[in-house]
Amino acid sequence: MKAKIATVFESDPKIEKKCNEFFDMVGQSALVCLRGVQSYIEKDLPALDEYAEQARIFEERADEFRRDAESYLYSETLIPESRGDVLALLENADNIIDQIRKMMLAFSIEQPEIPAIFHADFLELTAKCVESVDEVILATRMFFTNPSKVKEVLSIVYALEKEADKQAEALKRKVYRSDELALSNRIHLRYFTTNIDLIADRAEDLADRLGIYVIKRMY
Repeated sequence: MKAKIATVFESDPKIEKKCNEFFDMVGQSALVCLRGVQSYIEKDLPALDEYAEQARIFEERADEFRRDAESYLYSETLIPESRGDVLALLENADNIIDQIRKMMLAFSIEQPEIPAIFHADFLELTAKCVESVDEVILATRMFFTNPSKVKEVLSIVYALEKEADKQAEALKRKVYRSDELALSNRIHLRYFTTNIDLIADRAEDLADRLGIYVIKRMY
């Protein structure tokens, strides 16, 4: 199995380079996300806006790359038997960047009021989601270089996603049980909690796709 999967990139080093650059963008977007939320919690709005702009740029670059990759894979690639799999992986990874951009833009525009009592919860949830992204990108790279280890890393992604869901649920309960918050404020914080948690969900979607392709290449 390992030799079969390795030939995907060995036959076309150009697409290998392109994909690695794309995966780098996903990882950088996740880091921007964490720093952006940290900046907002610290009330550093100029820094938040800067990170939101970086997220927007990453999304634009990712969309452009995905379109170029699609054209290249279907016109010049030497890996016709794998191009559909590669494109689907890129699309799912692109969805992660899209969710990060949407969440960062929402923070920049809506500027929710987050009481100090919830600061640690929001930071911990964001960090958990970012960790899930880092792990699924590692698994994606392994799909092309060390496929026998992919399932092991995917199990970590799934565990992180479940932890993120639990943290998000706990935070929502905490928010709605706060007597000091108006209902509108509770709804606003629930919205942002959900949108942060969606980052881990997008990582899980990519993990699901990877799991299917690993099985396909085993037989």
